[in-house]
Amino acid sequence: MRDISDEEARKLTEGAARGNRASMQELYGLFGGLVGGVCHRYLSDPDDVCDAVQNTFVAVLSSISRFEFNGLASLKSWLRRIAVNESLKIVSQHTRFEQLDDNPQAETLADEHHDNDIDNIDPETLLALINRLPEGCRTVLNLYVFEGKSHREIAKILNISEGTSASQYLRAKARLRALILEHLNQSA
Repeated sequence: MRDISDEEARKLTEGAARGNRASMQELYGLFGGLVGGVCHRYLSDPDDVCDAVQNTFVAVLSSISRFEFNGLASLKSWLRRIAVNESLKIVSQHTRFEQLDDNPQAETLADEHHDNDIDNIDPETLLALINRLPEGCRTVLNLYVFEGKSHREIAKILNISEGTSASQYLRAKARLRALILEHLNQSA
């Protein structure tokens, strides 16, 4: 994505809101990568990622006239939020979250080792490892870590219990740690 100013972003959103096709195409060209990256965090299947990106831009372009522009950061935040929501719709179509009891002992086990293995992983590899997590674990991890949602909020969003959200998160951390160690051992 090339850097654009707040003024350029404002003009772009205004043009898209008026139905200007060139503005719509430029909006997609500038922010398609951002939206695709967000969708890819939640979805491992490339076809699902493409569907989520397409659904995101359909939602964006159909509601951009109601978007209240407050700087480039507000536009990026709005796009991310819609991309997350569209990705979650696809996740919910084919993910059945395992209902688990809240297990406080699991958190102790998952946090026992405080090594810095993640510092030795480049972002692309880390994303690939996250995408190897089971869909339920990956979804909860993304919502908790990247979106800053609480387990209560995640439970509401995904229609699961708070205990299931917490357990899925702990499983995700444990599995991700194992994948990172495996990757580091193979790289050594």
